[in-house]
Amino acid sequence: MELPDLRPGDLIACSEPPGPSWLSLIERAWEAQAAVLPLEPRLPARARDALLARCRPSVVDGVRIHDDEVVGPRIGLVIATSGTTGEPKAVLLSRDALRAAVERSAKRLGLDGEPWGCPIPVAHIGGMLVVLRGLLLGAPVDFTSDPASSRAPWSSIVPLQLARLARAGVRLEGRAFLVGGDRLDADLRARAEELGARILHTYGMSETCGGVVYDGVPLDDVIITLGDDARITIDGPTLFDGYVGADARVGAFATADRGCWAANGTLEIRGRIDDIVIINGENLDRGAIEATIRQIPGVDAATVRVLHDPDRGASLVARIDAPRLTDAQLAQIVRDTHGALAVPRIERDA
Repeated sequence: MELPDLRPGDLIACSEPPGPSWLSLIERAWEAQAAVLPLEPRLPARARDALLARCRPSVVDGVRIHDDEVVGPRIGLVIATSGTTGEPKAVLLSRDALRAAVERSAKRLGLDGEPWGCPIPVAHIGGMLVVLRGLLLGAPVDFTSDPASSRAPWSSIVPLQLARLARAGVRLEGRAFLVGGDRLDADLRARAEELGARILHTYGMSETCGGVVYDGVPLDDVIITLGDDARITIDGPTLFDGYVGADARVGAFATADRGCWAANGTLEIRGRIDDIVIINGENLDRGAIEATIRQIPGVDAATVRVLHDPDRGASLVARIDAPRLTDAQLAQIVRDTHGALAVPRIERDA
């Protein structure tokens, strides 16, 4: 993509699909003290328009829109995220924070420039971190969309992609995966490791420059504290500067997640602060129900969400990838564990 002359504080929005051009785009933007806003190419027009209106990028897909300074010269990346409320947010990440995340990850993994696969969107922080490994560590990046076909020894993927690899029985010797973006079922992890893969489950979010806890252990200089309500708070050098259109962040970042310290000293994620839902007067833990479903043998992936209807009240819906189990079998296990009110309406992945 051709770019106009860039100025410090510019924000460059780009909707190009993942590919090598992203490396040169990020490099040029950083040299100019400008920031990049990656746009998901499949983003619906309304959502794209809302994001552009909120962020007011200087350049959109190579075309300069205005000359105003949009972000401070320390900002290197703006990542769109739905946030916990579903309202669009744009996370401001400094070059210092991004560099800290990449360098601390490399130190934890014992890597220095090894090739990486990027089968996830660069509009998400996990995919963009792979691009940044290419820029900051000189790591060759394989932008294949199929993690099974990548020859890179390391890849960043989500649990559903790992489930598909395991189901296909793909041999994974010599492959290592950072798995983030969702909970990782222990049975799925075991099956992937039996196929030869090295698995590290990461915990983090856009506001922390991606995963900052690997297999329950924080990266160097990342501080995790738990509140009286078990809320996870994160502090350290990888934190974001704030959101576009909002006041700058001050202090540590209180997440919307609940956690606890396991007996071996690692962090366990127990669900969301807002996971408790009242159905017909009974308190139900959405996260616990989801965990029960994920632990059922034969379930490759599952997500339980809450629907709120002004007339009928709250209800649960589970999206499940479990081709060998019937809805009745799944419902019975949830009923036996959590009661009849906890049985969700079941949707299937294609």
